[in-house]
Amino acid sequence: MSERWTDKKRGYVSNLFPPIVKNVSYAAAAVGETGKLDMSFGFFNGIRIQRFGLYEKVYQYKPDGSFVVPGDLNPEGTSGTADTSGVCPQGVRIGYTTLQMNINESQGLSIIGGGTGVYTWEVVIGGGSMSGSVYTAPSSNVNCLENPTITLSCNGVVMDSLRLSINAHGQGTWVYFVYKVETLWCGSEEFGGFTYCGMTRDFFDCTDRYLFSDGVMAGGVFGDTCEECYDYGAPGTTLSYFVAHPVADGRSNQDKLEGCCPAGLL
Repeated sequence: MSERWTDKKRGYVSNLFPPIVKNVSYAAAAVGETGKLDMSFGFFNGIRIQRFGLYEKVYQYKPDGSFVVPGDLNPEGTSGTADTSGVCPQGVRIGYTTLQMNINESQGLSIIGGGTGVYTWEVVIGGGSMSGSVYTAPSSNVNCLENPTITLSCNGVVMDSLRLSINAHGQGTWVYFVYKVETLWCGSEEFGGFTYCGMTRDFFDCTDRYLFSDGVMAGGVFGDTCEECYDYGAPGTTLSYFVAHPVADGRSNQDKLEGCCPAGLL
């Protein structure tokens, strides 16, 4: 038969054995019901592929050295249906301590809900590096272009991604604020029939440190409804607009050049 090995997700096709996955020990295993041992096998993305006779079998690798046979390969060498439940379970996600980091800082990441598959980390956008599950931030972040996106893959399939913000700027005055939509209020009776409405906003600096809060208020027209009050003002300045766009970036171009990259603006 043709010794063609395929991985449909990656489109990998080779007449040789699949690429070897690092840190996986090899051992001969019983094949099918014959009890014979066959040393012609390899690992590809955490899946053990073994040839015997006219057919090939796909074995899921388990930490105790045993294998589960989820499906067969037909004589043409195309893959059958593999049951990967428990190997790369749905819902696997990245665990982290903080989304806000400083330049040259390191943070350990974790796998939440992982199975027995082979997991790999990769920085796919931005800067910094991964060593195992530890991410180290870059030494600079001009215009925040080095903010990383990190992916976690299981058996070569991306399961989750994480965006981090790397700040190169020290603490200082506020650079952005967030409208607290849950504080939106409206009243008229207590104002003698004049309708007023308002909302609270929180201010933060480049390090994502909370600084202070204040309130904004609109309205003041006799007999107006709350809906009219929410829309009171020029376009882009109404409370209705702020509810839909609660985060306001107040950074200058110089702030961005200096690497002012708070996580609240990711």
